[in-house]
Amino acid sequence: MKRLIPGLAILLAGCTTAGTSTTEPFSERIIPERWQQTYEEWAYAPAVRTGNRLVLSGVPAAGPGGVEKQVERAYAVIDGLLNEAGFDRSHIIELTTFHVVSNTEELTANLMEYEKAHKRYFEGHAYPAWSAVGVTALLSPGATVEIRVVAERPPQE
Repeated sequence: MKRLIPGLAILLAGCTTAGTSTTEPFSERIIPERWQQTYEEWAYAPAVRTGNRLVLSGVPAAGPGGVEKQVERAYAVIDGLLNEAGFDRSHIIELTTFHVVSNTEELTANLMEYEKAHKRYFEGHAYPAWSAVGVTALLSPGATVEIRVVAERPPQE
């Protein structure tokens, strides 16, 4: 067996079990007070930090106004979650957006409105990687878009 996987023992010797570090927990759930009921009711964390990486659960864009206004409000919520965890929009490296549409033409129209708020939000910052997905429904009533975020700080921050 040693001939098949040399160095495995060395690799395993350097591994630790997640969550056993005495200096910092493996991951931390970021749950602002106003999200506590959502966390308990739906059994999900709005954000999870692991080291220098932060993952935000999907933030719905809903409420009055069109897609552009709804997305502006969603980005404000995203800013709040980022700040709660010690991050900011300059740390965003990836977005996945889910757009409620029934065909490609609707997706294109939705994205054109989405992109107006998106460009303003990232003005002065590097654009993140971005995947846009068309879906038929979202959990949040009236939401036209849901935005999932991955952010990462450089190790020295």
